[in-house]
Amino acid sequence: GAEDRAARERLLSTSFFASLGLCLLLTAGSEALLPLLLRGLGTPADILPLARDYLAVYLLGYLSVFLYNYFAAVLRSYGNTAFQAIAMLLCTLLNAVLDPLFIHWLGFSGAAVATVTSQMTALAIILVYLARKRLFSCHIRQFDRGLLLSLCRSALPSVVQQGVPAVSTAFLTGLVSGYGVSAIAGYGVACKLEVVLLYPAVSLNMALTAIV
Repeated sequence: GAEDRAARERLLSTSFFASLGLCLLLTAGSEALLPLLLRGLGTPADILPLARDYLAVYLLGYLSVFLYNYFAAVLRSYGNTAFQAIAMLLCTLLNAVLDPLFIHWLGFSGAAVATVTSQMTALAIILVYLARKRLFSCHIRQFDRGLLLSLCRSALPSVVQQGVPAVSTAFLTGLVSGYGVSAIAGYGVACKLEVVLLYPAVSLNMALTAIV
């Protein structure tokens, strides 16, 4: 709103490179600790290899998801809430088409490959869009360490808000694991349905955040 382009791009560059570094650290740490995490959730031994193979691939796509969400948030800050919805819809449809094909060709881990492919496609679409619009630019020389503390303070409430459901879901998954594979499958299906029902509320929240 202040039309201070230099300050805006300094803030965006700082947040981008900080987010990129955090994402790479989380991805590497998750991949390294994957067996420990699965055992901590009480994953039954007969599906442990499947879960490990799936997550080993799926976590590689975390960078795409992280960056897509970052750039989508930047677009929302410019008042554009429509483009990300269109991009995500296209990639969701792509994932639905690729899932059965990749599972047929690659087995269970093919589902993860399909998801990662669709996530990378969503990121590519939004990057091409931003390159054409030239709304802003990010350069490492604009990184300002003095802004990091302010960014962390602003992000902390959202981190806690979104982290509590994630931790509770992991806790519930660990409890359900004690009832066997069928219980895990049923719980997984129910969680997917819950996410679909929750999307309209989350989308409205994102739109209202930009407006407010």
